[in-house]
Amino acid sequence: MPAVIKYPDFEPSSGTKKLWLSTRKAEIKVGDITLPGLFSTVGYSLDKSLFSFAMALEVIGFLIISALADWGVLIAGTVLALVVIDVFLAIGLHWKQSAICNLSNQKAVAAPGGMNAIRLEAQIKKLKKWWGGKLCVVLLWVFAVIKASGFYVLNPDTYIFGILMFLIYSFIAYVHIYHTGYFLAEFRFRRALKKEVNEFLNGNAAYIVPRFREFGLESANDLELGEFKDEIHEDDRGIRANALICDKSKWSLITWGLMDDGDLGKMLNGNKKIKAYLAVEYLKAQLEILAKDSPVAVGPKLEEMQAKLCNIK
Repeated sequence: MPAVIKYPDFEPSSGTKKLWLSTRKAEIKVGDITLPGLFSTVGYSLDKSLFSFAMALEVIGFLIISALADWGVLIAGTVLALVVIDVFLAIGLHWKQSAICNLSNQKAVAAPGGMNAIRLEAQIKKLKKWWGGKLCVVLLWVFAVIKASGFYVLNPDTYIFGILMFLIYSFIAYVHIYHTGYFLAEFRFRRALKKEVNEFLNGNAAYIVPRFREFGLESANDLELGEFKDEIHEDDRGIRANALICDKSKWSLITWGLMDDGDLGKMLNGNKKIKAYLAVEYLKAQLEILAKDSPVAVGPKLEEMQAKLCNIK
């Protein structure tokens, strides 16, 4: 999200960060490992466009069937109720997505083949097979057939029209199953984020991160990181929000504010030998940030970190 990147000392609340988990993610391929994605969103424009188009079709269908029924209150009310129920079913279908995202990322940092990874995989499979989600899918298709049938019942002489309406409502059901939940999740997250950014800009200390976090890389010295000692990334403020640093042979991952998925690629630029290791360490730090409200940073302040980096150079 632009707001997170624009203000490196801003961090949303734990509740808003958890809302981000429900949005559509893209897997991140790093070396021999694949991360599921945590603080990122993809496909929002498509989800938004398809949802808007589906709702426009719903409105047109509602108007047509109401006109065919001579604007009868019972039939019009039934169709309108089904439209609203469709949206709630889409939300219900998406209900477990946040938990699936969280568990998938925890599994990504767990020891491969270990008991914890096996346990997390079992939990993920259970959530994906949740009976409530399957019920929502079935009801969305059932209501699509019911709405399409209403056109045929009110206008039985036009078979082509009935078939066309069935195809339209099938498309709407498809959108609700695969896109509506992601669109609404991102829409909700953006609203919450915008509210907190405004409070941050107004000086609300609850969203201001006064110090850096520093995550030690205990195994880094065994991975020949020395050749990257000069790769300290900076921006126009004199320091990047996230960076890999080495101070007196001690390697650390530092961050000021939120570490989003987009910064991972920048941090791994050129570090081909250790991409997988750093990606996992980066995700571990993200999961720690996810679990806590800001401000929780306990490292040096901005000016202290700038001086520290100058000494390293």
